[in-house]
Amino acid sequence: GGLLMFSTLGSDSLKELKISWQQIDEHVHVNNFEDMHDIGDVLLAENFADPVMDVEWMTLTYQSVIDVMKDLKVIGAQSLKNSRQKGLMGKAKIAKLQKIYEENFQQDAHLPLTYEVVYGHAWISDNKLQQVKDDDFKGIPIVQQAG
Repeated sequence: GGLLMFSTLGSDSLKELKISWQQIDEHVHVNNFEDMHDIGDVLLAENFADPVMDVEWMTLTYQSVIDVMKDLKVIGAQSLKNSRQKGLMGKAKIAKLQKIYEENFQQDAHLPLTYEVVYGHAWISDNKLQQVKDDDFKGIPIVQQAG
């Protein structure tokens, strides 16, 4: 048996930005991330044993919404799935986002951006291990050496 260890972003990540955009239009501007309980359920459904999940919240602060968006772009988090709005975003929309973000979340002249970091591990169960072995060798003739 092996051990799967991982970290990923949880469902509360980027919540300030998501809430602010929702007050502007119906388009999806921020990726949705899975809830840690759902990740644990998937691990169980896939026959992993004894999944353990933990969560940590980290909040970064910025001077402006432009700084938030630049930081997200630098880490490669600006890509969305097919539901994103097509075309360029105007200065007026960014100004509106800045105003809404500040009104709702500004603290001491800074704009917070929260990351929910989910950590998890689970053991590969005997059933899963056998399933993986069976799947790996389907259709492949097994040659045994004499000996």
